[in-house]
Amino acid sequence: MLGMLGITMVAAIAVPIVILDAGHGGREPGAVHQVTEKSLNLDLCFAVERHLHQFGVDTALTRQDDRTISLGDRASYARLFPSQRTIFVSLHYNAAPNAVANGIETFYAPSRASKELAVSVQHQLIGATGATDRRCKKGSQLA
Repeated sequence: MLGMLGITMVAAIAVPIVILDAGHGGREPGAVHQVTEKSLNLDLCFAVERHLHQFGVDTALTRQDDRTISLGDRASYARLFPSQRTIFVSLHYNAAPNAVANGIETFYAPSRASKELAVSVQHQLIGATGATDRRCKKGSQLA
């Protein structure tokens, strides 16, 4: 999937561990329209995990089934891995009744490396999809 979008790994990160976080889950369905966002997010995480494994990238998932996990628990799980090698990616399909609220946005933890990776990913996603660029944003709960 990432290869189809033209996303490349940042060379400065040697043998990363990518933590894939399927947004929502359990009692938190996320956006609902014929299907639930939580289900789409989990399916996407499994697809991205398979793709990354083809390139020898280690992965970990915050959830592998339909369960509720707090934002704090997701962050705590990520802290179990060596920070120099960890890339945390939370995947979401968002929806809004306002048609102006569309496009791709990438949130990053408050570090230079995280911001650089977010900018690279955002640039690749916008270039590959032509979607509206909602820019990179510092995530307040990602520290």
